[in-house]
Amino acid sequence: MALRGQKPKDVQKRLKLLLYGPAKVGKTTAAIQMPKPYIIDCEKGTENYADVINEHDGHVWRTNQLLELIEEVRTLRSEQHDFLTLVIDPITLPYADRVDYWEKTVGSAHGAHYGKANIEMGRLRNLLVDLDMNVIVIAHAKPLYNKKHEEVGITFDGWKRLDYMFDLVLELSRQGRQRMATVKGGRLEKQFPEDSTFEWSYAAVADMYGRDLLERDVQTVQLANPEQVQTFGNLLNELSTAEQEELGITKALANVSVIADLPEDRIVKGIYMIKRHLAQRGNGMAATGWPTTPPASEPDPVLTGANAGAGAHPDPADVTLPLPKRPAGTIDVDLEPATANAGGARRVQGDRAGLG
Repeated sequence: MALRGQKPKDVQKRLKLLLYGPAKVGKTTAAIQMPKPYIIDCEKGTENYADVINEHDGHVWRTNQLLELIEEVRTLRSEQHDFLTLVIDPITLPYADRVDYWEKTVGSAHGAHYGKANIEMGRLRNLLVDLDMNVIVIAHAKPLYNKKHEEVGITFDGWKRLDYMFDLVLELSRQGRQRMATVKGGRLEKQFPEDSTFEWSYAAVADMYGRDLLERDVQTVQLANPEQVQTFGNLLNELSTAEQEELGITKALANVSVIADLPEDRIVKGIYMIKRHLAQRGNGMAATGWPTTPPASEPDPVLTGANAGAGAHPDPADVTLPLPKRPAGTIDVDLEPATANAGGARRVQGDRAGLG
């Protein structure tokens, strides 16, 4: 088989930023300076900033429930809107709430409650990576200790793997009236050298990262409808483990926790591919439901899609959600999202700051 590697090209990506620091240092004030922010306020931290948020054409929506937050991100990804930046302020509370919920539900033996909460955080991570918006996730700070249990600084308070999805991790501090940002990690060494410090402002970030990248229009995606999701899931369960491996499905779904989060084009191409395979296998399912071949305008069907593999590559163990017992060879992935707001498509529901 021929080698499949290609020369890498620069990828023009949205900014994905984790911002943490002590209380009252100005994390919320810093984040709402970003262009056209959509702020998911998890602790009523925006109540005193209506003028600033409105000045930047921002909206606010309040929740401290992780599943509601996930559903709002799905909506931002799939519904037309004018926002350029998603701010989650802070992620610490929704994560802690899910840890507490799962501790009451499954107990804490062997860290089971953390495992359940981390699965849900893994799903949020995947959605944020794929979201065509600038993303600023704010976290509370907590003490950082060395191996001798000596306090050596601060770090973010939340899921331990939270920083892996971000291209930039900043610690915010105050020096007099100035807000200073120190680079604590990420993949942007050229623009933001590690351990470097700069005075925080949107202008400074835009100069270093690229104003055109931060302010370009958002591209949304069409998510699969429930019928497509169910059809895809049913077809998957007609395949053996070996067939899933052969068709590349196991690899393509390695970072997928909920099939309903996939774009429609990937689901449809996957349906075409499996239908064609089953027809060749003589299964007989190709005579009903979806056509076995894509329209002439469609490229050769592949489940992975043009953008598969971009962004973070989490450990599959973090994002695999268990289903009820099924026959051998079935794939272990949730079909439908778990959300408190089940139902059809809805518009982004934020309010003008101070107006709702």
